[in-house]
Amino acid sequence: MSSPHILLIDDHPMFRAGLGMVLNRAIPNACIYQAASVDEGLSIAPDPLHLVLLDIKLNGSSGLE
Repeated sequence: MSSPHILLIDDHPMFRAGLGMVLNRAIPNACIYQAASVDEGLSIAPDPLHLVLLDIKLNGSSGLE
């Protein structure tokens, strides 16, 4: 089975780093990608992408858009 690819998008670097560490402990073989914005996330997103964790209150936009 291949490693799951997870993309974290949050504009708070400390929260993003902490959540990344929690995910690394919970799913040791996961590939975790981190971005501060949706645009940045789209530019680094691998194919295939298995899970996106998106902050719905990003600065300057809504994560629901």
